[in-house]
Amino acid sequence: MKADAVESKKGIRILAVASGPIEKRKRALVIGVVERERIVEGILSCSVEVDGDDATRSMGDMLSSSKFRELVKIIALDGAALAGLNIVNVEELKRRLGVHLMLITRHKPRKGRLERAIKKFGKANGLDVSQKLVACGNLKSLNTFHEEGIYIMTDLEESSTRRLAPTAFEALRLAHLIARGIATGESKGRI
Repeated sequence: MKADAVESKKGIRILAVASGPIEKRKRALVIGVVERERIVEGILSCSVEVDGDDATRSMGDMLSSSKFRELVKIIALDGAALAGLNIVNVEELKRRLGVHLMLITRHKPRKGRLERAIKKFGKANGLDVSQKLVACGNLKSLNTFHEEGIYIMTDLEESSTRRLAPTAFEALRLAHLIARGIATGESKGRI
């Protein structure tokens, strides 16, 4: 399908991104599902370092090099990290791609929890975690909404968030299933 035909369709395209399992791996598969009004329009992939600092760059490169670059308006993630503690810098991603972000979790975000985990990780491994802490600090600019058993941190307005949450959640669920299925041979679990 030509890019101009895709652009003429109604609806907002969401790129939902999930990483595969990380057990005993140095890199994790990342799958992106492009969805518009619950219709899958494409699948993207890349990989990121487990507990690394390349999630923002890798996701940006994945979308930038695809035919969906100008079409995707929202990126949905299962929380703020991929592949363990590879924290996504939401402000840098928004600036680079001109998109909105939706971080979706089943558990209520608790202030300071991620920051404490990052500091503990850095101390235990003797690593500089300053980039991770900056990315974590950027999460404070997002609003949090609770919608049908899920929590959404986003820069969108509440009405848009509530309207787009079901599509984003379903796309994220699909990305998770694909990533797990490819990495292990069978999908299981839930986001």
